[in-house]
Amino acid sequence: MDIADELFHDEYKPLVIPAHFSADDSMRNQVLFALSQLGAGTAIQTATKLHQLDQQYNKAELQKNAEEILTGLFDKGLLKGSPDEKGEMVYNLSKITETNTGEHTDADQR
Repeated sequence: MDIADELFHDEYKPLVIPAHFSADDSMRNQVLFALSQLGAGTAIQTATKLHQLDQQYNKAELQKNAEEILTGLFDKGLLKGSPDEKGEMVYNLSKITETNTGEHTDADQR
């Protein structure tokens, strides 16, 4: 792999969502963890959840950080999102919520 491929891979590698919240983790990981707890949410909702988990930051600072992080990840195609009725972007991690049983359904055989 050449250097350009390595840089691309580092920039666009799949997200790894932390399993637990840690105040010592990077702000990016904290924001991703908060979003994962919500399932889907705006930057404001994500910042509010993060503030519930750790009050060491003020809400305005968290909102700014959440907006920058979530927008950046969305722009890279690493997060999904769509505007709500107010025009605010609602982000989600596109998590699978139903376990794959491994069985075929009638719809699969069409």
